[in-house]
Amino acid sequence: MESQRPDPDFNLGSLRWEVSRYAVDPRLEPLRNYYRAHADGKKGMEAAQLITEGIASHSPLGNPSQEFVDTGFNPVASFLLQLGGEPGHCTTRSGSVAAVLLASGIPARVFQIIPLDPDGHLQVANGHNVLEVWDERSGWSMVDPTLGGMLAGDPAGSPSASGITHNRGALTVLPDRENIQYWKSKSYYQYLGPRFCVLFPEPWLYVRSGDRSAPWPFRGRFLCVGLGHWQLGPAQNSLVGFIGSSLIYIASELVLFLVIAPARRLVGLCRADLAAASRCGLPLLESGSVAFSVGRDEGITPRCGD
Repeated sequence: MESQRPDPDFNLGSLRWEVSRYAVDPRLEPLRNYYRAHADGKKGMEAAQLITEGIASHSPLGNPSQEFVDTGFNPVASFLLQLGGEPGHCTTRSGSVAAVLLASGIPARVFQIIPLDPDGHLQVANGHNVLEVWDERSGWSMVDPTLGGMLAGDPAGSPSASGITHNRGALTVLPDRENIQYWKSKSYYQYLGPRFCVLFPEPWLYVRSGDRSAPWPFRGRFLCVGLGHWQLGPAQNSLVGFIGSSLIYIASELVLFLVIAPARRLVGLCRADLAAASRCGLPLLESGSVAFSVGRDEGITPRCGD
């Protein structure tokens, strides 16, 4: 499913992270400057933790002015706003930490944890965004930059999010009792249980660099791991409903233009012919209950004297 060791680029299913390209994009230079100032030379989990702590020290939990799923999102502007004190939540923080890491040449990826109900349907409202970073010692390792702490799954299974969904190990947060959000995170992951899937958004959404994967009119491509069947999200359901309504409207307009309108014109011509024939005393041929005038040139309404 994925190339296990980034070099530094990597794939996950149909998604590709062009880390070498992000690391030289001049638009992401402010993110690299922050890394050099606060985590220079650090890699993997250590770098992710330092960047997380830096954002958390400036930005309280709350609703931001923009998220990476927004059309006009700018990762640098969003990051600077957080450093200036603007609040942020799991989507904002996970995207910003991942963007700083990727801009600095460190493989990372955002993913959303989505619980499943007893029938296997997505509970999107209870989703939570976190991220993974490549660590030379432990491979793909999970970090929660919002609730605090590092994440771990079934000790007997894979440490990565995509691997955990296959062996159904419940996610747990590693102790970080100095973080005030630790108890919230512990409660969330205990409630989560083993029934969940993980959703990876394409990296273009949170770095706005490289090639965009999703075709218009979709904002981004998402890869769902751990779900055994297709499901449409709220946005896709709305789009499908809009497309269905549009197709019905187009079909009705075509029927009106190609069938009903010509039929109405024909009826109008027939009525005009009958009226003219009646006034002029032309003989009529009866066919059932419909009368047809005799000796009429096609397309010409008979007139008295013709």
